[in-house]
Amino acid sequence: MNPKAVIFDWDITLVDSVKAIHGSLKQTFIEFGNPSQAWSIDDVLEWLRKSMRVSFKDLFGDQAKEAADYFYIQYHNNHLKKVNLMPNALETLKFLKGCNVKLFVVSSKKGELVRAEASTLKIQNYFSRIVGSSDAIEDKPAKGSMDFAIEKHNITLQNDVWYVGDCGIDVVCARNSGCYSIIIGKAPALVGETIHKPDKFFSNHKAFQDFIKTKVNTI
Repeated sequence: MNPKAVIFDWDITLVDSVKAIHGSLKQTFIEFGNPSQAWSIDDVLEWLRKSMRVSFKDLFGDQAKEAADYFYIQYHNNHLKKVNLMPNALETLKFLKGCNVKLFVVSSKKGELVRAEASTLKIQNYFSRIVGSSDAIEDKPAKGSMDFAIEKHNITLQNDVWYVGDCGIDVVCARNSGCYSIIIGKAPALVGETIHKPDKFFSNHKAFQDFIKTKVNTI
């Protein structure tokens, strides 16, 4: 099964920006009167599974918009200094691009932030489209975000389109869209207490690259 396209999640799949997010959230909690809410890095990783548009309502209630605006100011001031590619992610992109596979991004992070990070890391040209929270009518894991990514590219969302992520919500996104689900990272892929099993799981990008090489002979 050769992929016609590969759609990637962003944070923890291709890039590591968790330290910048962690620091910005800490400042936001302090600013909005809850400095005792000290989140660990693991808490941030869990939070990243949600759309920011949705999660701020859960965290800050009636102050969600003001808190989100403040968070984004903090994040804008810091994220480009702290974002890095995940180990061997660049080699994955180079290999797929060299095989003429169309590449996309669908992330839960605000689209303008994802695109700024891609530009800073000099990987924006690998992708036909980069989509984040609030870019489409629906955010990930809804199918609308995936439809928006591939529109005008003569691609149908089905089993020969891979969605590659790092957690359970990425499996849900793939399933909602009819795509082949791949997880790179820790197993199991959880959403709450529910385990979502991908079609394939790899512990790191090198293992994923070995799998790709078995699928590209006729591309």
